[in-house]
Amino acid sequence: MKRIVTLMILMLGFLCTPVLAANPATPNSKIDEGQLQGLQTKMLNDSQVMDLISALQNDPNVMALISDPVFVQAINTRNVDVLTSDPRFMKLFSNPRIKEIIQHVDK
Repeated sequence: MKRIVTLMILMLGFLCTPVLAANPATPNSKIDEGQLQGLQTKMLNDSQVMDLISALQNDPNVMALISDPVFVQAINTRNVDVLTSDPRFMKLFSNPRIKEIIQHVDK
């Protein structure tokens, strides 16, 4: 279950990173936590998305990222600079499952 939660956090990172990269957070700005909560709820209530997220547990690239405490901390703190500067994270956007998750949640 802990891995699923971590993968969910990672997916929230994927979903919020393009928005945040276009509007970088300043020390005084806040990310809309309500919007992120809504995305999390949408993901939890969608069995197809949850199946796709569960399947990511078999992806060594994803597992390497969520095993990196610095990376997980960047997601938890919504540190877009760390996320977008990490080539391992940016490479994951070419992963077909991740593309499918993003498209599915973006409906």
